[in-house]
Amino acid sequence: MAKDYDRERVYQAEKGISSLDWDSLAELRAVLNQTWNHALGQMGNPPMVRTRRFATISTYRKLTNTVSLSPTDKTMLTLAHELSHAIVHNETKHMYDRENVEGHGARFRETYVIVTHVLVGPDAAIQLGTNFAGIPAAVGS
Repeated sequence: MAKDYDRERVYQAEKGISSLDWDSLAELRAVLNQTWNHALGQMGNPPMVRTRRFATISTYRKLTNTVSLSPTDKTMLTLAHELSHAIVHNETKHMYDRENVEGHGARFRETYVIVTHVLVGPDAAIQLGTNFAGIPAAVGS
């Protein structure tokens, strides 16, 4: 897989964006089930969401279609970030040119702003989009 040149830039863009914490996995799964097909326009089942007890970072795993959330980072923004990986993977899994959609590239960032709008709210989405404006569309090409 190609180097993810935009990863650190995305992490920097997230700083300072306020987001509500989620209280329970049941609550989180209910929100996801309500928004996956309708508000996010996705087909099929949403990814499985779980916490990883001793994890310090949250991740999305393509092979198992699982979002694993760190118990130390229980924000809706983190869920939006990981779901954006799931959506980009779901929408592009049959593409031959995967290099342009992996990681934290332009397609991920565009999706992330939309998912943030749905899950966190318009103010957070506007701030995230503004923070992303300084990231070139194609870095390292």
